[in-house]
Amino acid sequence: MNIIIMTCIPMIQQHLTDLYVESIAKSHPVRLWDLSGLYNRDEQVSHRVENCLRIQSLEELDQELSSVTKPALIITNIMFYSLKRIYSTVKKHQIPIANITKEGLAYHLFESNWRSLDIRYGFVDAAKTLARKIGLIRRTINWFVNGPVKYDYLLANGNFYPEYTSHFVKIHHVKYDEYLQSRSLPAIVDGPYAVFLDTAATTHPFYGLKRHANKRKIDAQGYIERLNHFFDQVEKEHNLPVVIAAHPKADYDPQAFHGRPIIKYKTGQLIEHSSLVLSHYSTSVINAILSEKPLVFLWYPEMLYSMQKYMAIGALEYAKRLKAPVINLDRPQAFKTQIELDAYRRFKEHYLINQLECDHSNETLIINFINQMANGGHLS
Repeated sequence: MNIIIMTCIPMIQQHLTDLYVESIAKSHPVRLWDLSGLYNRDEQVSHRVENCLRIQSLEELDQELSSVTKPALIITNIMFYSLKRIYSTVKKHQIPIANITKEGLAYHLFESNWRSLDIRYGFVDAAKTLARKIGLIRRTINWFVNGPVKYDYLLANGNFYPEYTSHFVKIHHVKYDEYLQSRSLPAIVDGPYAVFLDTAATTHPFYGLKRHANKRKIDAQGYIERLNHFFDQVEKEHNLPVVIAAHPKADYDPQAFHGRPIIKYKTGQLIEHSSLVLSHYSTSVINAILSEKPLVFLWYPEMLYSMQKYMAIGALEYAKRLKAPVINLDRPQAFKTQIELDAYRRFKEHYLINQLECDHSNETLIINFINQMANGGHLS
């Protein structure tokens, strides 16, 4: 079966990991298509995948799809609200779309927290969140806005919005195999340390898009100063040097964190060998939960009134469910590093691991799904 891997933002190395490209390519021919030009998201990023096709228009997409030999399958991480732009073009060629996502849990956590409904943080956003929380309203709005647009298959651990897909295929969380692989990798930092899971809160290209020019963002200098002040506290009180696990799209001056190491593309490894994990909302928190690492979640009020409110509210919701410490960076307090194992394990069972497939990796589950599709199988 011919596999087309699609992204609507610049394809970077992390996408190849999250979409299991290397594993799939062992048994099926794979094409890499970067649709960021078509989506007006052709941002400058580091470590961009070079050996992929960059598609700039629907006409070009239509032409390329015409050249694909069937049977074929599109695997993508394109979010549902962005799928409409290409849906009719793809469906014209009768190629099914499978979404492997790590964002469904993120939206679920955000919408579960009462702050997501606080109109002081944005009336329109609060109204949209309320609509998504009420299933009947959400489904009705979705039909009027998106009509028949759906993924053919959703591969995830949870199906939080059933109307977005025709078939749900339960796997482990996308980060599960990265966690498994990290367990066998050596430490890259000597001695005990704390790791900060960077989210590129002030440097991500997304915040610099023209359509966001008038939206409120947190003050970049104030953000870094708060972090450095807190890192000083961690190092003094817990005797653990802080290492920065940089977001793939982060762009920091080497001295931004007062000379602390800034390391990209090693986040899973850094978490696995750490003694403490510091974070806002980040999908890499999943690795820390699976590894049962002490977690401390960071926020401060300015974040709630900015585009970065999602990472603050997500952090607060994570902390509530994991019974983990929360630090307001405006007034950082001392904290303990013991974890609530029962809370961690409930979270893993409910959100991260398919209990019926505990003995199988995501690689196995995804390859089995593709092979079944290739053999003409129908998944209900």
